[in-house]
Amino acid sequence: MKISMTKIYARARMQAALLALALVIAPFSAVAAGVRPGFNLFSPQQDYEIGRQSAQNVNRRLPLVNDSRAAMVNRIGRRLAAAAPGARFPYEFRVVNDSAINAFALPGGFVYVNRGALDAARSENEVAAVLAHEIAHVSLRHGTNQASKAYLAQAGLGLIGGVLGGRGGNVGQIIGAVGGFGLNTLFLKYSRSAESQADLLGTQIMQRAGYDPRGMISFLQTIQRHSGRRSVEFLSDHPNPENRIARLERSLRPSPRRR
Repeated sequence: MKISMTKIYARARMQAALLALALVIAPFSAVAAGVRPGFNLFSPQQDYEIGRQSAQNVNRRLPLVNDSRAAMVNRIGRRLAAAAPGARFPYEFRVVNDSAINAFALPGGFVYVNRGALDAARSENEVAAVLAHEIAHVSLRHGTNQASKAYLAQAGLGLIGGVLGGRGGNVGQIIGAVGGFGLNTLFLKYSRSAESQADLLGTQIMQRAGYDPRGMISFLQTIQRHSGRRSVEFLSDHPNPENRIARLERSLRPSPRRR
């Protein structure tokens, strides 16, 4: 059976693109037990540059607090960031003067927590849980993973080689194609799987930093109690708290001892 040269070339391009994807995934295998980052068209350095440019826009748009609460968040955040796996991003932590219970992180280590989340937290351990969850999103590079998937859906697999070859010149092109810098929803809303990964890795980061990992469960229970009484944006940006609590309880349950 004869195969046309067009099909041969198409197959070769597909194999080359898949090989390129494998090379992207390989350096970022498991960063923690039970957690694996997805594929990514960006380098960690590009994550930081994307986050830096996005943070410039965010800082102009949001009212930021610079007081004792910001100092506390910075202290806890740096302690947790030192225990985070993966790329060593230069984390920055900021408090937003907003009463809604929420927090978010941009690629490259730019973490924001609302005043409302700090007011709702009943202990430093719960504040650490909020920050550890966001740090986990950064460590797993969920934001640029989602941007990569969105760009692939628009541009097609055949353009991966060109993107990887550019490694810098195409960042603006890709981000522009999927919605631009700033409060890009691709960086802020994640799948259930990504949220579960951030919960799991967040508890591991907490434990390494000397916090009680059950603080993650405690904070999710705290925001459940507040739901209906005040604005809890955390529940829409970080969905399914009941299921997440159940999964965390199973993961933190001590393994039975072998006799």
